[in-house]
Amino acid sequence: MESILRDKTKFTQIEDDWTSLIIKREDQLNNMLKKLKDSKSIDKDTYLRLFTSGSKPGVLYGLPNVHKTGCPLRPILSAIGTLNYNISKYFVHILKTLTINEFTIHDTFSFVKTILDIPNADSHIMASFDVTNLFTNVPLSETIEIITESLFNHNTHMNGLNKVQFKKLLEIATKDITFFFDGKSYKEVDGVAMDSPLGPTLANIFMCFHEKRWLTNCPPDFRPSHYHRYVDTFLLFKSQLEVQKFLQYMNGLHKNIKFTCELESNGKLPFLDVSISRDNNRFSTATYRKPTYTGLTRKFDSFIPIKYKTNLINTLINRYNKISKSYKIFTKEIDFITDTPRRNGFPWFVIQRSIRQTLNNSFVKREPVKLATKDIIYINLPYIGPMSYTIKPSAAMLHTLERLLGIFSFVQMNIKVCHTGRPLGKPMDSLVREHCQQYNHSLSRHDFKIIDSSSFASDLCILEATYIGNRISVSSTNIALRLYELLRQNKLVELINATELCFSVAGLTSSLDFVVSICKRLHRIPLIQMFHSMSVRTDPRCSAP
Repeated sequence: MESILRDKTKFTQIEDDWTSLIIKREDQLNNMLKKLKDSKSIDKDTYLRLFTSGSKPGVLYGLPNVHKTGCPLRPILSAIGTLNYNISKYFVHILKTLTINEFTIHDTFSFVKTILDIPNADSHIMASFDVTNLFTNVPLSETIEIITESLFNHNTHMNGLNKVQFKKLLEIATKDITFFFDGKSYKEVDGVAMDSPLGPTLANIFMCFHEKRWLTNCPPDFRPSHYHRYVDTFLLFKSQLEVQKFLQYMNGLHKNIKFTCELESNGKLPFLDVSISRDNNRFSTATYRKPTYTGLTRKFDSFIPIKYKTNLINTLINRYNKISKSYKIFTKEIDFITDTPRRNGFPWFVIQRSIRQTLNNSFVKREPVKLATKDIIYINLPYIGPMSYTIKPSAAMLHTLERLLGIFSFVQMNIKVCHTGRPLGKPMDSLVREHCQQYNHSLSRHDFKIIDSSSFASDLCILEATYIGNRISVSSTNIALRLYELLRQNKLVELINATELCFSVAGLTSSLDFVVSICKRLHRIPLIQMFHSMSVRTDPRCSAP
């Protein structure tokens, strides 16, 4: 890591106080955002989302490449909470169209489908090209010019921003990223940060722009017959001599970009997580695992829901099924899937059941059954271990939910119980529940009906208190809501007068006690004291203090 940071063309150490630098750049970003909002170039939501305050430097650390000679470190910059983080995420979806061309690979499965359709495999030499330290060697200023020229070639504005505004914001998002390493503060002056939201995007844009020109200008006598790129590049040539000429040609095109090459060995070449070989003049694919792979997965005794553990097996089966060309190769992968979970503590019956269910779902064709549309209702419960699996929606629960949620009987429901990490909370205050607990009364769902609802506990306290004992009839809901609004606005005299009127209409008394009881429900102690101080003038039952 020290050798990487000694490259003065990429990094410089900050000798002064880094806080002043961050505050200065925060002001620069926020002032520009304010100008863009005032000029209607961005809306208020975008302004609030990109506004930055209290940011901090990133943290640089190294991940060892244990599969490479010498175990070199790959620099990773954790950018969460930095000045550039939110603005970088804002640009990712805008720049997505520039990261794709006819040579890019979407994922492993699309690559497998492409390579299996290539005929005459025996006439090709397989090779894999890799850019040395791609992220740190991407020229930042050049990439920004590529982006602005590509986006504004036929457009005057992009997401409400003109070319100058767009380029300025993009420079703030990518340049002068500050970070800590080994107690020292640094600034990245060129290149893109790995693990930054914009890191892979900028690297892909740079490669997409150049590789098209490089391949177009490549002499036809050693131009590859097939060229596909994800992070590394997969190529097919007619001979090994073409490979060496093409490698020399690519390394002389850009001063920052240097390629290394890996040729096939014994008729096989690993690319991504796929091992490519030949079979009867056709390419064949199987799953590739690096020599450093240990087989360590999630242990079965881990404190997580059982669904996560079984889905581990299901995911492996589906992945190997899509990568394996033939059923013979897939059968070997099934043997591997059976052995690996077993060594991680999975019971034999769990492994067999998961494999059987996944294979049946993948290979057994079933006629689709048309059902009525179901409203999906999620119930979030905290995960508390094995007891969580005993909680399943019963018929009584479904019927109760239909009544509580106001769902009619002809609407189909799909109840899903989800386990979350949130702890058990205290139930909401309820006068009905307190009454039943105090006097040991039973309560059935047939004994009540929903007469009102609210998302806030304080609202429910007021609504519940106004309806208890039919002191105010259900038809007078507007009166109850009027009292509630007066209470929320602290209009005490108006509240008492409205309560007196309401109770006189209903033929009831003790309106002052009723209002004070509502205040107690909301813990408004100062408000209660004010009621009592006013009661000398409003209630003859109260004596002077």
